[in-house]
Amino acid sequence: MGDEAIVYGINPVLELLRAGRRKVRRLFILSGSKNPAIKRIQNIAKENNIEVKFSDRGFLGNISKNSEHQGAVALCEPIEYFSFRDFLENQRDFPKLLIINNVQDPHNLGAVIRSAYLFSFNGIILTRKNTVSVTPSVVKASAGAIEYVNIALEDNLPQIVIELKRALYKIISLDIRGEERVKDLKVNPPLAVIVGGEDAGVGEKLLSLSDHIVKIPVSDESFSLNLSVSAAIIMHELSAK
Repeated sequence: MGDEAIVYGINPVLELLRAGRRKVRRLFILSGSKNPAIKRIQNIAKENNIEVKFSDRGFLGNISKNSEHQGAVALCEPIEYFSFRDFLENQRDFPKLLIINNVQDPHNLGAVIRSAYLFSFNGIILTRKNTVSVTPSVVKASAGAIEYVNIALEDNLPQIVIELKRALYKIISLDIRGEERVKDLKVNPPLAVIVGGEDAGVGEKLLSLSDHIVKIPVSDESFSLNLSVSAAIIMHELSAK
């Protein structure tokens, strides 16, 4: 399965089939399942001439390497990565970008990608260093939203931010040390939001390149918001701009 990706879970498999961006090579579903969503998966697969193999729960767990498969597992083409320059060259299609820095938890990354899709941040830039790769767990946590966004995997985020600024993107970093509040932010596209992991946060070099460093006020600063919640809040605030 060297050149195959694993997608497991009802919603991820359903959206994989609906999006049609990745060729599904094999599809396995739980024998005897009465779940209506599983039936929808079968119907879409049939419409697209994808063979379905009925399997027991143990087999599905083995092939997905996870017990949270919900009775549906697909083997498909890997995610196709973009270059951030694709976003620059098609700026009209990518007025709002999300840059993810220092995020190690796959569930957090998947949840952030899900919010990015829902708030029309359909261009996402990940770094190869200090950020988890797009694993089956990330795809599952995104609930299938990853099939509708475009992800660039890059090495040098500071240089990318410099090039985005040259292309007139406003750079907004979300950080607890920010002096601006999210709700007071008045920025129009094109823009790029940088979010960081709960422990490491956004790197100092990226903060120094930012046009705005913003925070989300909370009632008790001894606690912090989960990354995916924070990212969703700032993307929501900027979604109407």
